[in-house]
Amino acid sequence: MLGEIGIAVETETMEFGAYLDRINPPNWDFDAIAGAWSLALDPNLEALFHSDNIEEGQNNVAYASDAFDELAGDNRSIVDPDERIDVLREAAIQVAEDQPYTFMYYPTEFQVHRDTIQNHQYNSRAGLFRVNEWWIEE
Repeated sequence: MLGEIGIAVETETMEFGAYLDRINPPNWDFDAIAGAWSLALDPNLEALFHSDNIEEGQNNVAYASDAFDELAGDNRSIVDPDERIDVLREAAIQVAEDQPYTFMYYPTEFQVHRDTIQNHQYNSRAGLFRVNEWWIEE
């Protein structure tokens, strides 16, 4: 579709290790990449977007934002979960506004389970979140 607006694109599919070697420092050998990542159950964006992680981290697009760095640093010292959620949300909004990535797709996920499964907790990151705490009511 980019060709329709005058942008020539050549795609290259690679083995994942070779891909990482090419896009990460010190190589940074790409004009644009299409990839995917997901966060841990603790949705801290610091590894991907903090400026400290440009040279030796996962910030391979070299995004640098003083506002994001401050929020990400504050996030580490917050104990109250509700306050931390607010700071993480604000950090995510900062990234979205600065747009170091063009976020293109997020899959819709549906989960179902039987009513006999007790203590099931939905988690968007892990379909079997705390499965060791589930039990079946007979």
